[in-house]
Amino acid sequence: MLTTGMRDSQVGDAWIKEMCEANPVQWVRTDKGEQTANLLSGPVRLCFCDALMEAKPQMRSDPNSKKAFGTTMLFTPFTDYTLFWQEYYRIAAAEFASHYNAEKNQYYGLDNPFYDQGTKQKFGGYTPGLMAMNTTSQFKPSVVDTRNNPVTPDKVYPGVWAIVALNPYASGKNAPRKGPRFGLQAVVIIGDDKPLSGGGIDPRQAFAGVKVKPPVVVPQAAFGQPQMPPQTGNAMAAYPPPTQAGTPQPPPPGKDDEDLSQYQ
Repeated sequence: MLTTGMRDSQVGDAWIKEMCEANPVQWVRTDKGEQTANLLSGPVRLCFCDALMEAKPQMRSDPNSKKAFGTTMLFTPFTDYTLFWQEYYRIAAAEFASHYNAEKNQYYGLDNPFYDQGTKQKFGGYTPGLMAMNTTSQFKPSVVDTRNNPVTPDKVYPGVWAIVALNPYASGKNAPRKGPRFGLQAVVIIGDDKPLSGGGIDPRQAFAGVKVKPPVVVPQAAFGQPQMPPQTGNAMAAYPPPTQAGTPQPPPPGKDDEDLSQYQ
């Protein structure tokens, strides 16, 4: 299977696109179809995911810093960020109104939770032009398979495919770094891929509408050179169209912070 849209992947572009179309970014809904306050990420690859099963220091450079659960999500070329940005601006308007410049129609001094994967392409799987996001929680998230069975740690590795339930919230109101963010709630593992170097919600409810089929992985492909996609990605694709009437201008791209403790 040829994967050209994401680095170091062997599941194929067709599978990635199919899974994104079947499972777009969407609201988590109750058994009665009522919308909750949580979002599903759509298909993503996980990196730095050892902290999903066991809390790790939030400051990677300080092993004695406060511990938390978390992971990094690598988004695909087919991700639609509309709901993410609707929530970002809803929270910004409600919690950070003093940071809005009406004349320029934009917020200032707020963090962008998305950052370009190209800033960390020294790590496997990071694709320039596509978005990544860190998400953390003080509570251990549920991590399940597509049958809602808890998974063992060996099933959660850098490069695995998942869908993540996220809670939009306002972070760091009284800290130097502040802004809308998306907290970790639960994870469903949906497919294997080439391994890369480098209090939750009810998972039965969160992932009830997920539709997946296993990707076809070609083991021998792992012994070849990693595929590098053509450099046609656009990091601004995650942002609201600037011509959309009434939509504030997006903040500059974020970065992968070493210190995530400020976002709790």
